Amino acid sequence: MSLPLLLAWVMSINWKSEIRSQLTWKWALQGLFALLPLGAYYVWRTSPLGEGWAELQEFYFGRGLMTIESSIESWKNAYFYARYMSQEGLIYFSIEVAATLTALVSSIWLLRRDPIVALFSLAVVLLSALSGSAQSMARYMLIAPAMFIALGYWGKNKLFDKAWTIASILLLGMSVLLFSYDMWVG
Repeated sequence: MSLPLLLAWVMSINWKSEIRSQLTWKWALQGLFALLPLGAYYVWRTSPLGEGWAELQEFYFGRGLMTIESSIESWKNAYFYARYMSQEGLIYFSIEVAATLTALVSSIWLLRRDPIVALFSLAVVLLSALSGSAQSMARYMLIAPAMFIALGYWGKNKLFDKAWTIASILLLGMSVLLFSYDMWVG
């Protein structure tokens, strides 16, 4: 959250006019406020509640912050499971990959239109995909606002709107089916 706030703070300066007159105490205070989410996270993460949460994430869910090696291994295992083990796994991980790619493409598409939202969405995609587990990506991608902005923009096209509506209904049905096969769909 601090990254897009810091970007908005830096972008608040008019770089074409004299910069020195714009560097006021209010501007500096806004920069400090942009760092508040980072400070709040640090305070929470070093508290007993935050430490317990991190242990649970690592032990039970196999997740961590930017665990690149275990993420790559998890994506390889997911591919193997989807390819060779079960049809349900193939469908499940196809939904996971599709959600991740939709969020990634939407974030890249939004970079020129709204760089702050796009940067936040790219951070969501990157932190989720490299968290150590290939599962539950569809759920984590719902946090990326670029996906909803892009789908809203693309939805102005009647054909895309109808196709996306039908595909969403089918995806919901597929999620119910996967859940009935005792898969954690999410």
